[in-house]
Amino acid sequence: MHYQSKPYEEDKIVLCLKGKVFDVALDIRKKSSSFLKTDTIILSEEKKNMHLIPRGFAHGFVVLSDFAIFAYKVDNLYSPEHERGIAFDDDNLGIDWQL
Repeated sequence: MHYQSKPYEEDKIVLCLKGKVFDVALDIRKKSSSFLKTDTIILSEEKKNMHLIPRGFAHGFVVLSDFAIFAYKVDNLYSPEHERGIAFDDDNLGIDWQL
């Protein structure tokens, strides 16, 4: 299925330079077959891994270590007027935040 992105959406690559984080991508594309499904990963300085958050996905993370340095790169300009929030503890999403 082709997704028509909006001009203010962005692809994002995230990584954890120090410490460890639990990272979540949530599909919020209403017509997607994976609508409200999540893709989760633990990012850490030891693994040196990254997570791609595509356009049409919400993003959240929680720090699992005492501290973390978290970095990301996006492919679009920031548009604060288009920002939205989702309750991290929404029972309908069923995300286990590893807390």
